[in-house]
Amino acid sequence: MNVLKIAIAGAFLMLVVSFAAAAQDAKPGYIYFSKILEQMPKYTKMTKDFEAYKKTFDDMYQNLKSEYDSSVKDFEAKQSKMTDKVRKQSEAALADFKDRLEDYQNQAKEKVDKKRDEQMAPFLDEIITAVLAVAKEKGYTYVLDSWKGVTIVPANVDDFMAALKLKLRLK
Repeated sequence: MNVLKIAIAGAFLMLVVSFAAAAQDAKPGYIYFSKILEQMPKYTKMTKDFEAYKKTFDDMYQNLKSEYDSSVKDFEAKQSKMTDKVRKQSEAALADFKDRLEDYQNQAKEKVDKKRDEQMAPFLDEIITAVLAVAKEKGYTYVLDSWKGVTIVPANVDDFMAALKLKLRLK
């Protein structure tokens, strides 16, 4: 998944609630945003569906790339026997094919990125809403995301993963 998006969401969450942390009696908490996300059953299904969607583009690209590579090999094998005119036409055709291949790859990446962003938005919204609710219920003035299992918070910070899992109805 797009770890950058998760990191941005976590950073945004930290930024929003960190203003309250300036108070002397600040009560910090932390979560593992990516671990919560991975435990959401709907997220697991969405990930599988997304990978299947992405694979269709990857497979098509590989087919087109194989066809292009085959055309290049064919050209290289026959170019010594070609007239200048035919060779130039073949080179132009290969250049056009390469451009179309690159265009396909760029368009596929845009479609895949857009689909991922659309599918991730509800999960990010749900988690952020739950984090804010738990923070309010438990009296936390700010919450940090300990991304990738690396604790980036002081030792006296509370882990409220259990309360967040309960709020999201996760095991």
